[in-house]
Amino acid sequence: MLSPEEKVKLVEELADEPRLLERLHELGIAMSTYYSWKRRLAARGVAAFIAESSAPKGVWNRLTQAERDLIESEARKHTELSPRLLAVMLTEQHGIAVSESTAYRVLKA
Repeated sequence: MLSPEEKVKLVEELADEPRLLERLHELGIAMSTYYSWKRRLAARGVAAFIAESSAPKGVWNRLTQAERDLIESEARKHTELSPRLLAVMLTEQHGIAVSESTAYRVLKA
């Protein structure tokens, strides 16, 4: 595996190579990989080759604090409702879609 600096050096060295395909074959690099590296280098420079985390940046369906507060306040108003019925009521009356298990988890905390 090549380091980011080695990739940059390789792309720059091969830019004027008359026998590019043969040279890439000798190095064991696919032509599509070379051109991908070349595009990335042109677009973002050396930073394009520094590994970035592929972990999600955030959770798309996390409840906001306002939604948690609404679940708790509605549960206090309607103590007779189970978490399932509370979830249905919140969806119908307030337009926030929460599952029964989410309502239960918020109330349990």
